[in-house]
Amino acid sequence: MKFLKLKKVLAGTLAFAMLTGCALGASAATVSSSGSSSSSTSVTDETLDQLNDLTWSEYYAEYAGMPKYAGKDVVINAADYTGFEYPAGYTEADAAVPFKIIDNLDGKKAVQTPDIGKTTWTVEVPESGLYAIDINYYPTEAKSANIERTLLVNDDVLFSEVRNILLTKIWQDDYLRDDEGNIVFETDENGNESRPIKNQTPEWRNYTVSDPSGYYNGEFLFYLEKGTNTIALDAQKEPMSFESIVLRAPKDTLTYEEYLANHEALGHTDAPINENTRIFLEAEKSSSTSDSTLYPTNNKTSPINSPSSAKCTLINSIGGSNWATLGQWIEWEFDVKEAGFYVINVRFSQNTNQGIFVSRRMRVDGEIPFEEANNLQFMYGSDWQITALTDGTYDFKFYLEEGKHTFSLEVTLGNLGDIISRVRAALASINEIYLKILQITGPNPDSYTNYKFYSRIPAEIEQMGILANELFSISKEFQRVSGETSSNTATLENVARILEKMARDSEGQIAKNFETLKSNIGTLGTWINNVQKQAL
Repeated sequence: MKFLKLKKVLAGTLAFAMLTGCALGASAATVSSSGSSSSSTSVTDETLDQLNDLTWSEYYAEYAGMPKYAGKDVVINAADYTGFEYPAGYTEADAAVPFKIIDNLDGKKAVQTPDIGKTTWTVEVPESGLYAIDINYYPTEAKSANIERTLLVNDDVLFSEVRNILLTKIWQDDYLRDDEGNIVFETDENGNESRPIKNQTPEWRNYTVSDPSGYYNGEFLFYLEKGTNTIALDAQKEPMSFESIVLRAPKDTLTYEEYLANHEALGHTDAPINENTRIFLEAEKSSSTSDSTLYPTNNKTSPINSPSSAKCTLINSIGGSNWATLGQWIEWEFDVKEAGFYVINVRFSQNTNQGIFVSRRMRVDGEIPFEEANNLQFMYGSDWQITALTDGTYDFKFYLEEGKHTFSLEVTLGNLGDIISRVRAALASINEIYLKILQITGPNPDSYTNYKFYSRIPAEIEQMGILANELFSISKEFQRVSGETSSNTATLENVARILEKMARDSEGQIAKNFETLKSNIGTLGTWINNVQKQAL
């Protein structure tokens, strides 16, 4: 793995007072309803299917050698669906909205799909290869939950991560504005501010199918054979409308160094340092969010939070524990008066994940500018901090043209994604070993009984040694990305030592440490939950 030396960059400063938080040709289409007696897939069958799913990493390892599609976009018009069916035992009466074609939905022809049921499209794929998939969708106003769909290709869920792809909605605060158009908050007779009402504000959005769990950055790729294929979306939560599904060539994301080099080749330079290039935003005045729970609030943990008052409750922050779930995002709008490279500084509080950072993915004008923007880091601190946006290697600068722009931060696992994924895989293997031992010893093994483990479970004993080495390796990687040893690394190493001991002396240590092994399974589960907390 290539490690890059930290580079300091000077540019015009875009300062965000991020408070909390950050103080910053098809056949004719059919619609059908399945009767309960004709169900082709039982709950048990579906559960077994899920257990047999490949993961994305396993799927991609199988197809990584296949060519990536490089041709023109293959556009599937959503209104040209070839089938829709409700789940067994359900009809239109059970749906939040009916399935129907809408000729003009905010300027586009669309198909409205309810919160239950599977919609299928048939597509002619021009050549065999790996494709990315974009979905152009419109969130139908309904409940506050996000939209979830299962993606099927030729009636198969190709890997587990597309069983529940997540498509967010758009929420905006109904702000009051003063005579000059500036955002203000409603106040009571004592001068205390209250947060505004938050409303769903649907608009057309483009979603690239990617990992909802946050373990993998970038878009998913799907291997499709040349000829006739089907794409289906099976509703799990919330209604939505589609304009199109696009099969396209995978995008090569620039590295930060390539991003800089491209702009510098065009003659782009740092923005001049003057009053026009110092742009200050109050983070509580966001332009939109992904969830109704991401609302502006009051934070009194620092006397310099802006604005602040000793006697009144003033809105001065956004985020915190409400902004911790993978996929949640907050967006801000701002105006740039002079083009150039800008550094974005944020004032934030991250006092949840001791000894480690929380992560965010950044988009500028809806696009991820370079690969490293997937992995912004906000380090732990007991007090408020001010820092430029960074991935721990670079302090980033961004080229912005004159005019209006948007900037968003989305909750992600960032550089912790691979580490957590490895711990989850290790935990699953440890649990399987535990169950094998349980079959031999029962729940209360006698440490003086010779269970002949080595002759009965030799593969599992060997695996314990492998898992011990894996956990030691993960601990070293965790220490590298976090910059320090902590209780997080100590937990991994403690579990590794038990496994190492049991692998080295199976007859003397397995029964003796069986309860400890059981406890370690719970400990690793807790470790995963704690490290995944992404409050900011």
